Amino acid sequence: MEKLIEVKNLYKTYEKAGRKEPHYVLRDISLDIYRGESIGLVGESGCGKTTLGKCLLQLEPISKGKLWFHGENITGLPYRRMIPIRRKMQMVFQNSYDSFDPYYDVRQVLMESVENCHVDTGGDPDALMTEILEQVGLGGDYLMRYPTELSGGQCQRVGIARALVTKPEFVVCDEAVSSLDYAIRDRILDLLRSLKEEYSLTYLFISHDMSAVRRVCDRVIVMYLGEIVEMTESFDKERVKHPYTKALLAAALGTDPRKRSEATVLIKKEEDFAAPEQGCVLQNRCPHATERCFREKPELKDCGENHLAACHLV
Repeated sequence: MEKLIEVKNLYKTYEKAGRKEPHYVLRDISLDIYRGESIGLVGESGCGKTTLGKCLLQLEPISKGKLWFHGENITGLPYRRMIPIRRKMQMVFQNSYDSFDPYYDVRQVLMESVENCHVDTGGDPDALMTEILEQVGLGGDYLMRYPTELSGGQCQRVGIARALVTKPEFVVCDEAVSSLDYAIRDRILDLLRSLKEEYSLTYLFISHDMSAVRRVCDRVIVMYLGEIVEMTESFDKERVKHPYTKALLAAALGTDPRKRSEATVLIKKEEDFAAPEQGCVLQNRCPHATERCFREKPELKDCGENHLAACHLV
């Protein structure tokens, strides 16, 4: 498979008031994303999922490390040089309402992407925008509507249309179905899958919804406190290796409420979620932690069948 995106030893830090040391949001992230695949990115809130997605699109500057797109090093490229690349890399944002200017109608929302990315419209931008809206299940009559006149599902479809209007290759979907009811969620997931095939898209699908991840994704990356702890194609309780991934799956609610049982807690509760200075990132919450876990950081190890896990016990 053709490698579309390559990340090597990526770090992201923020300066924090009252602290001399920078606050690490992402630590030593290395991964490859191949053309045509859908990668799920899961983990607790605050673990760095959205930040990683924005760093891959260079919407957030990388503090340290390298990023390649189609074999070209795009780390820290200035705005002007990123414009033709940005057209090929887009994002569906988490909160569909908040990501739109409330004073813009749908035409202005889509036109902003067209103009900023210098999209060739063939002299008829309205025809292009109408075509994209039809592809996401809306139509040209929505061009004159404002976000407040749209339902949650319609607003999410406009967000997908805004990402697709530049004809991208890579799309980051950040909690694309988290704010939708179950029936609309299913339709949006089906839409994302069909659009992937039609436009030959590559997805990074950020989500808390384990069933949605299984439905859309070919491979899953699990993050904890800014680090990747597991990568797997087999995202089920019997096949995953890392204690944190097992805990995530054990805590997930089933889609059928009649078959739900009380969630099994497989890791300790912890008030302080700061990453430890050394050793395994899960050391304070893992019930299986040994002295080695507190002393030595585990590397991502090959478990076979395109499966990697960062755990000394694997």
